[in-house]
Amino acid sequence: MATARTSKNLANRERARERRLTLQAEQIKRDQLIDEHTADFLDLVDQREAIRADLAAFDAKLATKLAALISDGGLSARDAQALLEIDAAEVKRLRSLASAHEAPTLPTASPAHNGEPTRAE
Repeated sequence: MATARTSKNLANRERARERRLTLQAEQIKRDQLIDEHTADFLDLVDQREAIRADLAAFDAKLATKLAALISDGGLSARDAQALLEIDAAEVKRLRSLASAHEAPTLPTASPAHNGEPTRAE
C-alpha cells in the first residue's frame, strides 16, 4: 500500500510540475506581449515628441512671416487675418509666439551722471 501511495504521489508531483511549466510558458508569452506593446507605445511617444518639436519650429517660422507681413507690409493684424484667411485667435497666437522668440534688446546706455565724481574721475 505504501508503494501505491508513493507512486501516486510521484504522479501528482509530475502533473504539478507539468502544470507549472505550462503556466510559466503562458506567463512568458504574456510578458513578451506586454514588452512588445510597451516598446511600441514608447516608440510612438518618441515620434510624437519629434513631431511636436517640428511643429513648434514650423509655428516659429509662421510667426516670423506673420510679424514681417504686419511690420514690413504696414498691415494691421486684422488686415493680415483677412489676407491670410486665418482666424483672430491664430493671429494672436502667432504674434505672441513671434514676440516670445524675439531676442530682448537691452539698453546699452551708461548710467546717468548726476554731477558727482565717479571712481574713474
